[in-house]
Parts: sequence; C-alpha cells; structure tokens
Amino acid sequence: MGRGVAAASIMLSVTLSVGSLSSTANAAKSGGKCKNSGETVVKKRVTYRCEKVDESFNWVVVQRQSDTQNTGSTSLVGDMISMVNQERKAAGLKKVIECLALDQSAVSHSQDMYTRDFFDHTNPDGKTASDRIRLTGYMGNAKSRWTGENIAKGFADVATVMKAWMNSPGHRANILNPIWTHLGIGFVSTGPDSIYDGYIWTQDFGSGGVC
Repeated sequence: MGRGVAAASIMLSVTLSVGSLSSTANAAKSGGKCKNSGETVVKKRVTYRCEKVDESFNWVVVQRQSDTQNTGSTSLVGDMISMVNQERKAAGLKKVIECLALDQSAVSHSQDMYTRDFFDHTNPDGKTASDRIRLTGYMGNAKSRWTGENIAKGFADVATVMKAWMNSPGHRANILNPIWTHLGIGFVSTGPDSIYDGYIWTQDFGSGGVC
C-alpha cells in the first residue's frame, strides 16, 4: 500500500509581546492516495484513515502516539547554529548564541506539533511563540522582548531545511535579523513510515533575554 510524502512546508513568525508579523506557506496535511474511504492503517504507532480531500482520497493522520518521538541531537543542533551563523557572518551580522531557554521552547513546540498533528506558530490552545518563550523565563523582568520563530516539516537534514528557509524571503529575513542575540533549536523525527518525511523543525530567536 503505497503512500507518498507530504509536501514540505515552512512558516515564520516575528513577535514583540503580543503583536506579530507572519508569512505562511501551504501546510498540507494529507498523505498519499488511497482508495477505500474510512479504511484505517497503523504504521509505527501512527493511525491513518482514508478520507476524501479536495475530491480525491488521501491517507490522513488521525492519531499519533507521542512515544514515537525522537528529539535532541547535539550534532544536528550544532550544525544548524553553525549554518545560521555562517549566513549571518556573510551578511555582516553578529553571530547568535545557543540559548537553553529557547531550546526548551523550540523542542516543546516541535513535539507538540507532532503529537497533536498541527503545523502552525499558534497551538490548538491558542498559545503563540511569544507565549511559549515567555514560559521558559527568557523574558526575565522585561515587559516585552523581540522574539521570532521559523518552523518547517518534510525536510530530512539541516542543509535542506536551511536552504529552504534561506530561499524564502521572509524566513531569510528572520534568520538575518540583526536584532537577534540568541537561538534555540527543536526538532522531532517523524519516522520512516510517517506521511511527514524527515523532521519537524523549530527555530526560536530572541533578543537580550535570560538563558
């Protein structure tokens, strides 16, 4: 039973306190084609159901088990921070420093998107990137700080997702924003049988916060 790979997608958010500017890409959630409406299949503890989407039948995720998540890799995080700083150096900007508070918010968001099957800066509870970062204590005693977020899914490695972000004007501007001082990275491996190939990625940026 063949199942194609969902189109890779990327989104970004830049936020000061509760205000936001965002640019979004299409976030398709359907998988490969199927034939029998209502049919279900379980692969790697992920349940798919055959549903009619846009006049065709597609496998759609209806349930995920969170214990299929695989987060955290020193090499992947280090590689991404290095690539971000290479791009910033080439643009004449100061490098960003890894911040554990921002790592925490980024990892939790990637995990949440995987577990609850959504792809957005705002989670189903209405919490934004700024809300999540504030919960880590990064804001300190400040009433507001500039924060930013890039997210992506369907990219199998750091080089590929960074290329996609840098080829998108909004995401590139986010990565090359001179205001940033800190960066946090989060990602979740979706597994070989997921309709989301590769990882779900989150970059959280901040300015002058508490790490």
